[in-house]
Amino acid sequence: MVVVVILGLMSALAVGAIRQDEVASRYKTFIDDVTGRIVSARDLAVTRATRVRLDFYKDRVEMRQWDHVANDWVSAGANRVGEVDGGILTGNADVCVFGVVSGAQAPSVAQNVPTPNDCMTGSVQMTFEADGTFTVQDGVLGVPNAGATIWIGDRSLNTAPKLALIQVFPGGLVRTFDHVD
Repeated sequence: MVVVVILGLMSALAVGAIRQDEVASRYKTFIDDVTGRIVSARDLAVTRATRVRLDFYKDRVEMRQWDHVANDWVSAGANRVGEVDGGILTGNADVCVFGVVSGAQAPSVAQNVPTPNDCMTGSVQMTFEADGTFTVQDGVLGVPNAGATIWIGDRSLNTAPKLALIQVFPGGLVRTFDHVD
């Protein structure tokens, strides 16, 4: 009987640990999926000699490519928090895109740059050209090939959001920094 009770307690602890790992995995998986989508978009633009656009929303990144025959943007896939095909099995509003801005900010000065504190509203577009250059159109003015910074936040803790920073440089380098304070 004691063995059954001990096994029951161990099972409950294991389920709790798996749930905590799922939350941490959702955050890291979304960061990896967004980074992969950026690299894929640039590669697709260069390989197919066409324009490829990423539309960033708070819970997803949609990729579209320009179809020269249809003379329109066509879907090339999406990463969405909560969908199996986006790589994340369980979703909620705890993990989201906090912002996308023109310019690649150095992590050493990130504390001097105002960081977003909640999920973004609306959308931001990043358009890759056939030569690999890109523009971020954040509703004001898109600066061609100036780099970009994408903020991903995890609000699953009751403290300040945990932020990750994805930097896209003009030459195609993509760097990710987790736990940016």
